[in-house]
Amino acid sequence: MSTSKPHKYSQFKLPCKQFFSSGLGKKSSHSFLEEGSTRSYGIIQHPATCSSSKHPTCKNGFFGENCTSKCGHCKDQEACDGVDGSCPYSLCADGYISLFCDIACPDGFYGFSCMELCGKCKNGVPCNHESGICPNSLCAPGYFTPQCNIECPHGKYGENCANTCGSCLNKVVCDFVNGSCPNGRCSPGYYESRLCQTACPIRSYGKNCSHTCGHCRDGAECNKGDGTCPDALCESGYLTSWCKTECPNGTYGLTCEFVCGHCKNGVPCNKRDGRCPDGLCDPGYITEFCDTECPTGFYGDNCIHACKICKDGFICNFVNGSCLAEGCKPGYYRTSLCDSECVGSYGLDCSFPCGHCRNGSKCDKVEGTCAQSLCDPGYVSNLCHAVFTFVLALMYHLYAENP
Repeated sequence: MSTSKPHKYSQFKLPCKQFFSSGLGKKSSHSFLEEGSTRSYGIIQHPATCSSSKHPTCKNGFFGENCTSKCGHCKDQEACDGVDGSCPYSLCADGYISLFCDIACPDGFYGFSCMELCGKCKNGVPCNHESGICPNSLCAPGYFTPQCNIECPHGKYGENCANTCGSCLNKVVCDFVNGSCPNGRCSPGYYESRLCQTACPIRSYGKNCSHTCGHCRDGAECNKGDGTCPDALCESGYLTSWCKTECPNGTYGLTCEFVCGHCKNGVPCNKRDGRCPDGLCDPGYITEFCDTECPTGFYGDNCIHACKICKDGFICNFVNGSCLAEGCKPGYYRTSLCDSECVGSYGLDCSFPCGHCRNGSKCDKVEGTCAQSLCDPGYVSNLCHAVFTFVLALMYHLYAENP
């Protein structure tokens, strides 16, 4: 005869025998079977309170004969079936599968029913099969978040997305894993390299840094992309936004606004500061810029020549020393420079011949007088022009007696 106690639900009036998981709800549900029968006599929503020496009621977390087997990982920490260890509705905690929820997700999967794919953990290490988090939250380059399942945002790449993309051509985004630009093509101003992160060196610009900057003001760097100078400001002597075009010949300055001086032989002045080469000027000009006329009374190269006296006090030309149309002061031949004294003549344009000065001495080139009024024999007057005759001698004698 059976020694089992009657079930607490008296309407069944059946002995306690064995319980099998029905898998119908969150709480443990069982069909109560009569010994030797395969018919179910009803659904009991809680474990039976009857017991036997062979199948005692197990504590949560264990099941089976003598409750020696440990339950699997049932969802929401529900207790497994005390007899066979199955989880309610076969629902497992995240990271586990099987009827008994005792099998961890295979590598590369995690979460509920192992339906989630792992992210990109560093060095291909599997993620945590429960949470999907990568070990130490270390991701493969190009990914971030604890699950390493989100690509780096645009403009970032590498481990932890800590690196900033270089300057790819046409502002194309670099590869989020290794930072390389498509086909290694860079924006102007950067070397054609995989990362396009190396800007052109000083005073170079453009594609592959193949162009040289112009003369930007104060040594400023030109734009690495198009080579233009900041605010289009150039050093003295250059024009345009690139500051590569020299001032036209004959001009100089910040905006080529100044006119060169009179450099020797028409050689252009320095386009930056206006100085003439070697400081050489055309005749009539001085200073290193050759922009200053000779001072009054001087002319020619470096203004080293003194003017001769022109007629009526006029000053000679500062370039060639000529007295222009005014002519020369009496005593000089009428040449452009008035630099030839009268010889054997005197007066304006040397137009009067000298008299007979004693011993052939020269007369005064201006007045025509002989030195000390000494004439050759037979001539008298301070000009020594008059012939000494008897009449003149008598007049001279009478004048001497009756002064």
